[in-house]
Amino acid sequence: MLAKGRVKLDRRTKNLVKRLRKNDIAVIDHDDIDEVAANSLIDIRPQA
Repeated sequence: MLAKGRVKLDRRTKNLVKRLRKNDIAVIDHDDIDEVAANSLIDIRPQA
């Protein structure tokens, strides 16, 4: 299944989650994502 939505990226996850909406596609680059950033992404429910 292919994900469809707007792609959004930012160097900092905390800035990215402020702009994300449900069904957006979040592009992140983390070796070790922290709990706050992970929960923020879960709450927004991005497409991918």
